[in-house]
Amino acid sequence: MPKWKYNLKEDGIALRELVNDEKEAEIIEQLQKCYYNLLSQLVPNDKAYYGSAIEEAYSLLDGEAEVIRNNPDEIINEWEFTSIEELINCRLREFYNICDDVRCWVEL
Repeated sequence: MPKWKYNLKEDGIALRELVNDEKEAEIIEQLQKCYYNLLSQLVPNDKAYYGSAIEEAYSLLDGEAEVIRNNPDEIINEWEFTSIEELINCRLREFYNICDDVRCWVEL
C-alpha cells in the first residue's frame, strides 16, 4: 500500500460534493483550488519535479468555468470534446493522475 505524502482533505470533500451534484463550472473552479493547495504543500524536491505539471494543469483550467457558464457550445464546436461531461471527466482524470504521481490523498 502506498504511503501518502500530501492530503487534500477539505478540498477533496468539496470536489466530491460538486461532482455528485453535477455542478460542472464549480468542479473546474474547485480543481483549481485543489491544484493551488497541493502546490503549496509540496516539499522543495517534489515541487522541482512535479511543480510544472501542476502549474500547467492549473493554467489549463483558466477560463473554463466561465465558458461552461456563458458559452458551453464553444466546448463542443471549437474544442476537442463532444460534451461538457467529457471535458469534466478529462480534467478530473488528469487531476487524479497527478495526485497519484505526487502521492496526494484526496478525501472522499
